[in-house]
Amino acid sequence: MYKKRCTDKRTYKLSIRNAQNESTEKFSNDLHEALLQKRGKQFWKCWNSKFRNTNTKCIQVEGLTDHNEIADRFMNHFSSISVNLVTDEHKDLKEKYDHMRRAYILVHH
Repeated sequence: MYKKRCTDKRTYKLSIRNAQNESTEKFSNDLHEALLQKRGKQFWKCWNSKFRNTNTKCIQVEGLTDHNEIADRFMNHFSSISVNLVTDEHKDLKEKYDHMRRAYILVHH
């Protein structure tokens, strides 16, 4: 009877762990698919079902409470940290494209 109890307990715990892993994997896959297929509503529905906590709401960000001011603060922050990277990357890609195009034109004419 003791061995049966231990076996059942182990099986039960393993089943719980497997169910948790499957839930996380399914959630990750659903988010991934929604992003790949550019289904915004489905992505945010999936995101909110997992991460949205209706009991707590952020009412202040860095001392700001106005939604527009908070959005502007985020925009300014992310704009300032990404502009140079994007510009440099675009410049490098354009130079690579121009070089490859010149080589292509020379070979095919």
